Amino acid sequence: AAITGMDWLLMLIQSLLCAVLYMEILIPMMYRFGAEKGRIVMLILFVALFAALSVVGTIAEEATMEQAAALELSMKYITMGSAVVVFALLPVSVSASVRIRAKKEF
Repeated sequence: AAITGMDWLLMLIQSLLCAVLYMEILIPMMYRFGAEKGRIVMLILFVALFAALSVVGTIAEEATMEQAAALELSMKYITMGSAVVVFALLPVSVSASVRIRAKKEF
């Protein structure tokens, strides 16, 4: 199956959403654990996110044509739902970061 412009757009948006989600989780974790332990948390988080993306990609790649048509439609909804979740979590991440920084002594 040929990759259409909509497929490319969805992949771009999903990549950006994953990057924003990664940073939303990573910044409070780095504030909480500091530079040394934070690097370990960052590596674990990075591996977990890309392992999940690999699993989703494998499932999508093995879909039949009928499933691919349904998958394309559902991917639009999954992308929109992911965007809502990511942007809903943004204030939570900022709030957590502010609370953690307020408790730290410099």
